[in-house]
Amino acid sequence: MQISAIKPYATPEINQKMYKQNKIKDVPEGEKISNSPELKLADIHYNQLLVKQKNDAISFKGVQQIGKLAPSIIKTIPFEERLASLVEIIDSNDLIVAAKNKKIANKFLNESIAAFNKVIKRVFFLPEEKIPEAIAISRSDIAPELINLGKAPILVTNLEGKDYLVGQKAGVWITPDAKVNLNNKFKFFVKEKSKENLSFMRAEFSEPYNYTEFVQPSIVNVNKRTFKNIFLDDVQSAKFGLSDVGGMDSVVTELKKNVLFPIKYPDAYANRKLNHGIILYGPPGTGKTFVAKALANDAGANYFEINAGSLRGGLVGQTEANWRNVFKEAVDNQPSVLLVDECDAVFKKRSSLQPYAADELNQILALISDIEKNNDQVFVISTTNRPELLDEAVLRAGRLGKQIEVPVPDLEGIKDIFSKQLKKVNVDKNFDTNAFAKKLNEYKLTGSDTNQVIDNAYDMAYERLKIFEKMEQGTFNPEEIKNITLSAQDFEKGLQKHISQNIKASGKTQRRPIGFTAKDNNFATEKYTEVKQQTLQEEPQIAAMG
Repeated sequence: MQISAIKPYATPEINQKMYKQNKIKDVPEGEKISNSPELKLADIHYNQLLVKQKNDAISFKGVQQIGKLAPSIIKTIPFEERLASLVEIIDSNDLIVAAKNKKIANKFLNESIAAFNKVIKRVFFLPEEKIPEAIAISRSDIAPELINLGKAPILVTNLEGKDYLVGQKAGVWITPDAKVNLNNKFKFFVKEKSKENLSFMRAEFSEPYNYTEFVQPSIVNVNKRTFKNIFLDDVQSAKFGLSDVGGMDSVVTELKKNVLFPIKYPDAYANRKLNHGIILYGPPGTGKTFVAKALANDAGANYFEINAGSLRGGLVGQTEANWRNVFKEAVDNQPSVLLVDECDAVFKKRSSLQPYAADELNQILALISDIEKNNDQVFVISTTNRPELLDEAVLRAGRLGKQIEVPVPDLEGIKDIFSKQLKKVNVDKNFDTNAFAKKLNEYKLTGSDTNQVIDNAYDMAYERLKIFEKMEQGTFNPEEIKNITLSAQDFEKGLQKHISQNIKASGKTQRRPIGFTAKDNNFATEKYTEVKQQTLQEEPQIAAMG
């Protein structure tokens, strides 16, 4: 997006008041001044590409200037001529930055880094003692563009005598020989070309910084992702929602009441104290992460997913800072769903934690509490396979006060899951899906297990049709699998393969059913029930202890 021409948006009286407050006194009283809106000139995906240091600060460090002319000679060349010589050579991805020195340029550039709507590949620093703050000149297909990096408005007068008041982080197209007034402290004209040929002196009065090699790989990666998303087929690009979630109707209902509806109908929850934190607990592979993604899609919310242990840093305070950054991102982009996967890694009871881990937990709890106090449209969904390990303060109201069990699906649940997973699969008409679903249920398979069984069935079909052999020989034709049909035998072999692999992975000759939990073990049933009641069912007592 190019910088748009500045258009009036305030009354002449407002403009005159703003003009007088900034001590610009060379415009006749009553002459119309058109104020410029704060146009955003930057794409958030690109504005950091100018950054070279790890602290995201723009730096001019690293380029050495070899002077040939005395500074006194350079000073005799008017600023507007030096500027014009650089305007001659810049293209749409270049930037001229003018300020008293590089320190000031750094300061104002970093304050206005979100004011550029294009990728910056080259920067030319132009020092000038008389400039009170900092300005930048870019290039569009139409004309040069002046960008105000400073805080004081800049008065620009074009050829027709029309005045524009350019605020911070705003820009305006510059007509030939436009007059620029920097707070009545420095005035100059912006020209397309200098009077004399100063090309041999550019390296003397300006410092170039070429970031092309640094920027280009990032541009390529961004474009790759863009093109990939554009040309994805309908099957790949279609978002899934809660209607695609099978075997957990009660879970879906609770998530709708506690997250989806509050986001879609906030007025209905204006006088209610919402739980902004939810725990989904249950055995691995039951679809906890999948349902959270589906929820975010249906709610139209931004989705952030992190592994609980991935934010730990090696320096003191770094871990807490990482969590603050994650939550800030979610708050800044609300409505949002923040999924904390395997949360027991950081939400363990503090008595069993090292001091630094306790600090991490305290920081997370404080961040969740802030969301609840500010009533932000941010919902933290945490998943765990071990709810009995969680600290009591985590489960109190105002933190992760809502706990929802995601159990291994029962027979009806596995039928629902399996039928939805087969929607885009060509299945032989003789295949009895209900009878096969009963077998899946006997092994207590979860949704992730059934997905693997279907994938295994594809492998069996490829072997049956000798597709792998043809791939090996280089004679494979994609048309051969365009409408491939999976047979009952393919599914049977796929199930047996999955069961066999599970036995080998566990190192046991006799396996428990997939999805086995402590509830299925008579020896552990009493203990499991005791822990579950203590940590999940006695919420009022837990809340009081928090």
